[in-house]
Amino acid sequence: MKYVVHGFSDPDALKILRNCRRVISPNRTLLLIEQVLKPSNEPDSGKFMDLQMLVVAPGGRERTEADYCALLHECGLLSHEVDSPAGRLSRNGKPNKDSPCKLSGPFHLVIDQQDRIWISNAVGDTVTRFPASDPTKVDVFKTGGHSGKGMAVDSKGNVWIANTLGAGLTLETKLKLLDLKLRGRMADADSVVLHNLLAKPGLGSVSMLRPDGSPAPGSPFNPGSIWGAWAVSIDGNDHVWVSNFAPGGGVTELCGVRPETCPPGMKTGDPISPRGGYKGGGMQMLVDVSIDPAGNVWVSDNWQDPLSCYGQPDEGVSTRCGGQGMTVFYGLAKPVRSPQIGPARGF
Repeated sequence: MKYVVHGFSDPDALKILRNCRRVISPNRTLLLIEQVLKPSNEPDSGKFMDLQMLVVAPGGRERTEADYCALLHECGLLSHEVDSPAGRLSRNGKPNKDSPCKLSGPFHLVIDQQDRIWISNAVGDTVTRFPASDPTKVDVFKTGGHSGKGMAVDSKGNVWIANTLGAGLTLETKLKLLDLKLRGRMADADSVVLHNLLAKPGLGSVSMLRPDGSPAPGSPFNPGSIWGAWAVSIDGNDHVWVSNFAPGGGVTELCGVRPETCPPGMKTGDPISPRGGYKGGGMQMLVDVSIDPAGNVWVSDNWQDPLSCYGQPDEGVSTRCGGQGMTVFYGLAKPVRSPQIGPARGF
């Protein structure tokens, strides 16, 4: 379950988790993905989400690792320990640094045809994979790109990963982050990384890993229309659709694992969309992209004006941070069946 429990009070969250415990067999695992708050007064973007929960989900709240351990233990889902990005937690919530998870800012997950969980890591250049039946059997693979975000699985079991920062941060940006760390101002780190992205048009890429975790030839891909790749979706022709977290957005369509479905002469990774990607509808900085059973391509306009998101912007533009809705391209993609937690399934 992803971002479900945080929308409920402790009593309601326990009802949900107890229902899960009642219906899953003893040899199955519940994978719970939530924002985990840092303790005490450490800077944490999750605390802004905690305030949002106060407004949009009465009783909902973000929780610490110890809070989640207590909930899971009370409903019978946690008997000994739980794996988390910060390390393996005992039932008393204290971190154990020998966690086998090897997660670093886990962002998104997909499930492949072999019932294996793939998780992207927003910090670094790796993805984590383990069997759904045994999360201790962990493999970590290099993607060739940095700051992995959305992922998708094609019909052949290949995993596609959006790398928002492509080749990575510049040396200048890394030095700025080091300076923030030394001065105890890591709350400003997101702003510094964003400015690095905005100053580098074309930064970003999309990786393709084979089912065995090895990179496909030519991976990672950036045909020139990718800037701040955020999410990936696969259509019924195995074409790859990429949303771009960049000014003016833009959706990139790539030839996927089946070149025979692409325009003549194209190979995997070549752009089908025009240079700059598909644009329209007042498109802003995009995050998610998805394809429905009618072949419509939906993208979410997440940010409007990045400069108004940080610090103390001018009052006249202080509400221009968030984006304003969705953009849809009707009938542009080959239809797929839903839901799409696993591989894309054509009709």
